[in-house]
Amino acid sequence: MGVFLAILPILGQLLPVIIGLVHTAEVAFSGMPGQSGQAKKDLVTGVIAAAAQGANLDPAHASALTSAGSTMIDMVVKVLNAINIFKHGAAPAPLPPALAVTPPVAPPAA
Repeated sequence: MGVFLAILPILGQLLPVIIGLVHTAEVAFSGMPGQSGQAKKDLVTGVIAAAAQGANLDPAHASALTSAGSTMIDMVVKVLNAINIFKHGAAPAPLPPALAVTPPVAPPAA
């Protein structure tokens, strides 16, 4: 539980980033219907893993963040599919304004 509590604030900041990454991956791979699901997930998961590595997190925290991020990716894709954002065989629709969240900006260094 301690690891989860340690990464919880990061997960909250990652949600809008993941939504944007999933949509970007869908746009990037839209010309390859039926062949790109794993490639899209690998792209988004790879970005999260690279961010965790670049943040110099404790290895247990980085692993938990990547695992939780992967679950979040699956949930975001499921929701975007349910609301018909991804029209298979056509270019994806733009994100609704409620989902097009701007990621938080880090405060300036002191």
